[in-house]
Amino acid sequence: MKLLLENWREYLSERVYGNLITAYSRTSRLANIKSMLKNGWRIGDYGDFEPGIYLVYNFEESEYADRWYGTYVMKFAIKANNKFLIFDPDAAKTVYGENSDLRSQIELIDPELLEDERVESWIARREKYGGGFSAFPSELKESINGIMINTGPKKDGYVAVIYKPENVLTMTSWAKIPELYSVEKLPREQWEDAVYAAKSGADELLLRLIKIYDGDVYKLKTNPPTQEELEAIAETIRYPEATEEDSLRALKEFYIAIYAYPDSINDMTLEELIEEIYETDYIDFSGLSASEIIAEYVDAEDISEFIQPGKEVALRNIKSFLNIRDRGARDFEATTFDEYLEWMKKIGLDPQKRTDPYSRKTLEWNREVDGIQLPQRIKLA
Repeated sequence: MKLLLENWREYLSERVYGNLITAYSRTSRLANIKSMLKNGWRIGDYGDFEPGIYLVYNFEESEYADRWYGTYVMKFAIKANNKFLIFDPDAAKTVYGENSDLRSQIELIDPELLEDERVESWIARREKYGGGFSAFPSELKESINGIMINTGPKKDGYVAVIYKPENVLTMTSWAKIPELYSVEKLPREQWEDAVYAAKSGADELLLRLIKIYDGDVYKLKTNPPTQEELEAIAETIRYPEATEEDSLRALKEFYIAIYAYPDSINDMTLEELIEEIYETDYIDFSGLSASEIIAEYVDAEDISEFIQPGKEVALRNIKSFLNIRDRGARDFEATTFDEYLEWMKKIGLDPQKRTDPYSRKTLEWNREVDGIQLPQRIKLA
């Protein structure tokens, strides 16, 4: 296992805190790093291992990570023996030595936790049945600063999740991965075909973006527009108002796709559809128009792919397609990496194999971000 415990002498010009494990995170633009250092790290309200700062404690060349997370890499030092629960057995032995089983780790973190019935029950189940991560009781979560776990090669690999970064997480440097790929710009005559193939639900907005990026769809993915830039572009587009006919069509498609209604409802009038819904699901929409039903009773995200997109729907769909997020957690509804590659193939682009390899040793690591000197301790926003 490639547990990157780096010797403290690598950080002679930095302050070093305790037993350090090197970890990494990526982003799509340098401005994000500056904002994080000045304002703190924003996290979302969900995640595979609950809300937190997600890092990896290995570093490997990865086209997936380059295109999905970005080509700006931040390097961090984690004070791993400061109330860290480690599910990765090899990493646990490196950090805790002989006291590497979870019970011993918890006893070192806070011996009183072993007297809590919920914590003891959680430990006992793990000792009996084994397995990887399972949701831990709140009493334990409140007492630890983070976890480390090997999620396997089909996910993100060696993951560290920081719940309380103060006095635990320090950013030491950053590097820019060269974007050296065998990629050609999308020919202008293929732009409209690419928009159709994307099926993003935001055709005009995506077409404007491809034009702004001059057909460089690789750059569109690795260096996507900001939320503010997207909104400014969306303001220049005139979206037609949905008619009642449009709303009725969307409502029928929604009920067929989501609730498995028969295709025969396509031939129904609104009144007949309302009667069908009442007989099937006992929901009374009597007296409402199709647009009123959609506005008041149907989840906007669920029906968005069936309605003619206005500005807000288009923005939401294109952000999902490009995986742009308002908060620091992943958007599980976003277009997957494999789906994005399929789109690349449909529009006639090579899957962009890297022409020049890189490693943490070949990258140029910087210790300053727009006047902010590193290292810097990380806090939550």
